[in-house]
Amino acid sequence: MKNIHPAIACLSLLLLTGITPALAHQDTVLRLENGVLQGLPKEFQPAKFDSAKKVLTLAGKELKLSPGLGCLFPDDRAEDQVLEPEKGKGIPYDLGFSASWYHGPSFLPPYLLITISPKGRDFRFEILVDMESVAILEARVILALSDSISQSIPVALGQAKPRKRRSGDWLSILGKWRSGSAIVEIARNRITVTESGKPMEYPGGKIAPGRPGEMSLELPDGTKETLVYERRGDILSLGFQRVGCLELARFGSAADKACQRRSREAGQPNTDGKPPEAPQPPR
Repeated sequence: MKNIHPAIACLSLLLLTGITPALAHQDTVLRLENGVLQGLPKEFQPAKFDSAKKVLTLAGKELKLSPGLGCLFPDDRAEDQVLEPEKGKGIPYDLGFSASWYHGPSFLPPYLLITISPKGRDFRFEILVDMESVAILEARVILALSDSISQSIPVALGQAKPRKRRSGDWLSILGKWRSGSAIVEIARNRITVTESGKPMEYPGGKIAPGRPGEMSLELPDGTKETLVYERRGDILSLGFQRVGCLELARFGSAADKACQRRSREAGQPNTDGKPPEAPQPPR
């Protein structure tokens, strides 16, 4: 890392490394105009960011960034040099905002990403915010190793919002789950899947619990495979050998209702098989 700004020195970094892959999901790029964030749906308005005070406002709730996270912004500041205050010159940087509230059932809630990119440097800072609770999810330093590969270094947040406990318990996943127009029902010995109300041949079949986080699947033709799963709260991640990973919300849960509401707001058809409701004239 070249020309590291002194801001990094005031942070406690957990040096856990990993390669950051490109994701198929695309966030919505937001615009900051006179302190107002443009591009979010009504449920997260008013949305503002005070660059001087480092205060984010979503749906009227304010989140003031901690001094540690404030150090990620390489602004001009007074630095203490041997107990003598000295004005430190900041580094020009680009400030970007993006968000997603339409990624369906996921371990991530609707989120906003703040990106701080010091100019002429091979790194950037990212702050991920839960837009529903208006709380910090995580912060990280992204170091560019090449044009296509980057390294992520998490930033220790101290009082970070705890993540929901993950569970690989077999009994905890029994029941009805939904993702888009697909509904998955998991019983003690069988899994059934319907798409827009129509039964699907795959991956329906007999199931049996295995090791924590795994279950065996026997298809009607006798083919066998292993499914992997992980539950966090009302979200279930279910991995199939043929179609990959599917993330589902517990049917009827708050997460499920939120996903259905966002689908309707995005103009997608209802996933419960019912025709869209006709708009009601104003009273």
